[in-house]
Amino acid sequence: MINGQHISVIIPVLNEELSIASVIWDIPKPVDRILVVDNGSVDRTCERSLAAGAEVISETRKGYGSACMAGVEAAGDTDIIAFVDGDYSDYPEDLASVLEPVAEGLSDLVIGCRKFPAEVRYRQRTGKSKISGTIKGSVMAGYKILYWTLRLILSPRKANRSSSHS
Repeated sequence: MINGQHISVIIPVLNEELSIASVIWDIPKPVDRILVVDNGSVDRTCERSLAAGAEVISETRKGYGSACMAGVEAAGDTDIIAFVDGDYSDYPEDLASVLEPVAEGLSDLVIGCRKFPAEVRYRQRTGKSKISGTIKGSVMAGYKILYWTLRLILSPRKANRSSSHS
């Protein structure tokens, strides 16, 4: 919790048993909930996630976006949501610096990027990544998450409007 705001971290995964425990252990203390969203792993990703202290949600609809949205739905009433990859290509210990501008009301959205503006630390991947780690990959992932979030938020309103006209 930062400034009284509850924080949930969503980690979409598919066969990340080699790295998931390290990712979970390196998430900073201000985080209230860690939700690992399994997208059909056939290895020990779920068991290792639970043993490391995360909640595990199963998402049967295939795809990174589906896993992200299942995590958003499972997070429920939380103030701030952050997404971290389960392959340890991100630096979870740096998450606090990404969360602080949102918690302090300085930003509504913060998107981290591994390679911009110049050469930065880049962890060797131990799992299978869904995003290439490029600027384009980061932008496309952000677009997909925002699209589905807005679609989820606006869908009930659209359904309510059409039923009220009947």
